[in-house]
This record gives sequence, structure tokens and C-alpha cells, in this order.
Amino acid sequence: ILFETTVSNNYLSFYLGKISMLIISKKIEQHNLFFFFRKHKSILPSGLLVRPCVIISSKKPYRNICEVSAAMKKLTALIFSLILCILLIGCSKTVSLQLPFEASEIASVEIFHFIDPTDAEKKVITRQDDINDVFSVFQGLSLKEQKAEPAAGAACTGFRFLLSDGTTYEILYWSVAVKSGRICTSETEESLFTSADIEANWNQYDYEAVPAAESELPLLS
Repeated sequence: ILFETTVSNNYLSFYLGKISMLIISKKIEQHNLFFFFRKHKSILPSGLLVRPCVIISSKKPYRNICEVSAAMKKLTALIFSLILCILLIGCSKTVSLQLPFEASEIASVEIFHFIDPTDAEKKVITRQDDINDVFSVFQGLSLKEQKAEPAAGAACTGFRFLLSDGTTYEILYWSVAVKSGRICTSETEESLFTSADIEANWNQYDYEAVPAAESELPLLS
């Protein structure tokens, strides 16, 4: 119990002694004191207030609620800080991939697929509708600056756009989880994360798959 008072120390000591004798005579247990004083306000002098400041426990010592409150505030602040750190880590910057050409400028697209570069295969996409589909897969694709380790035995899918002006543009994708992976392009120095299932494009187009030399692979040659 915590007593709050505006009376003098001597006056307070007299009444505390009187209260102590009353507690002993009535055999009031410590955890019932607050409720006792609330019921018998008349025994308290004017200016003397009482409020609960103990935690009831049959096995542990009583602890000051004021101390517990301060500890809870510190704990809350710590938890809030940890949550904020997690959010800052998780909320990585998102960018949109913008290809530096239009679908109409693409003469053909080479798609490569491999786990071991020495066993790579290649398909050459020539139909304009299919070329437009491949272009739409990447144009505006959402990418994140998010760390992710490659999955064990992850497959790689590479794309080489052969443009009508004789230049090329390359994209390499490797899986880091189911239907997600990292992308590196001719213009980027670092890979970026995407939740798009780019690998699925290998099976989407009905073209003959032929062996590809390791020197042909996008961004690896």
C-alpha cells in the first residue's frame, strides 16, 4: 500500500502506529489492506490518502506497482523499437523495370534454361505475338532491393532480346524460392528481387529446345 499525505511527519507517524495496531488486532492480511481502508475511511486523518501499490502473489514477493509500471513502459518501448526495425528491414525500396526499347523493335528473343551452365538449353522465340508476351512479362515488372539467398539447385532462366538495330539486351533470372527469384539486366550492376514466376516462361512457349553453349548464356559469357 502507498500512503499519500500532506500532513506532518509526526502526525502521520501517530496515525500509522494506530493503523498498525488496528491491523494486528483485526488480523488483516497485507493484500486486503487497500480494501480495508477503502471501507473504513473514517480512521484516516484528513489529508491522508491511500492507494494500492502491491502485486498479489502467494509465491513471489510483493512488488511495487510503480516499479512494474516503469518496467512495462521500458518493455513496450523496446518492443516498439524492434517492430520498427523489422518494418524498416522488410519495407525495402520497390522499383519498376523499364525496358529501353519497344516490343516492335524486337526481332527475336532467345530464352535459356539451366541449372548447370554446361547443360543449358535454348529456345528462339520468333512469332510476334510471343515476342509481345515476353516483352509484357518484364515491362513494368515490380522489383525490390531485398536480400534473398538462391535456393539449393535453383534453376536459371535467361533472356536475350535481339533488336532490329543489331543490339541486344539481356536478362538473367534465378530462383530463390517457389515462384520468386532475383533478376539482373544489362543495365543493372546488382540483382533485384521479384515475386513473379519468371521461370514459368520456359515451358510457356512451344518452340524446339536445343543445347546451348555456356558461352552463349546471358550475362554469364
